[in-house]
Amino acid sequence: GNPEGKWSHDMFRGTGGGARGDSGIVSRAFSSAISEASGPIKLSVTNLDFGVSDADINELFSEFGSLKVAQIHYDRSGRSLGTADVIYDKRSDAVKAMKQYNGVPLD
Repeated sequence: GNPEGKWSHDMFRGTGGGARGDSGIVSRAFSSAISEASGPIKLSVTNLDFGVSDADINELFSEFGSLKVAQIHYDRSGRSLGTADVIYDKRSDAVKAMKQYNGVPLD
């Protein structure tokens, strides 16, 4: 940081930047995290329709392999936050699921 100068966010260095359109940074980081990881692998699922249930997530993602966890995140009142965690025992199963469902609407 530069305490004397103008503040800048380190996530937005270079051309483009994070939320403003350089999605390649995010996808490369996600892919490398999957390829370098060992043991259980967690996929974070976002932008889910609020009507998707834990059973739906389990059914959709269990076709790729053994799941340790498949659960939707809920707020204090019990409403879906539209996100879920899916944890696979094997990296190869997580990669298959990511390839099948990445960018695909699940409702």
